[in-house]
Amino acid sequence: MAYLVNRFILIQLLIILCTGCSWFAEKKPEKSPEELMSEGISAFEDGDYAEAAESFQKLKDRYPYSKLAVQAELKLADALFKRRKFEEALEAYKEFEKLHPKNKSIPYVIYQQGMCSFLRMNSIDRDQASTKKALKQFERLGREFPTDQFSLQAQRRIRECLINLAEYEFYVGHF
Repeated sequence: MAYLVNRFILIQLLIILCTGCSWFAEKKPEKSPEELMSEGISAFEDGDYAEAAESFQKLKDRYPYSKLAVQAELKLADALFKRRKFEEALEAYKEFEKLHPKNKSIPYVIYQQGMCSFLRMNSIDRDQASTKKALKQFERLGREFPTDQFSLQAQRRIRECLINLAEYEFYVGHF
């Protein structure tokens, strides 16, 4: 009788251990950096910027020393920008510039930093802090990379910022 009880307890214990363990569960293989980048770019091109940002963030977190990690950092910032999360995108662009100051994409990064502020500009009856930040970034781009294509685009944005600031001053003076 004691033998049967011990055997029953042993069988119950084995059942509990086997069903609670993940030994028998099928594990999904970890995606490679190339697969994550491909997924991110595909989602980005399809306009699914949240999915793209997730793929780029995974690549950046799981494979920080991959040759694709630098590209993923920049694409992550772009995905945040496209989602109109300008504050987070601005921080991502600043981090990219800080970590990769000699990268060939730095003029683009500075331009995008300016655009993050530019697209948050308020009307002329509101505070113009975003306008001033955008103007500062665009002017910096013109100083540091005067012949770059983004510098030429920044010149047009500088004009728009100055017009907005002038209209604000006229509004304040009139008020």
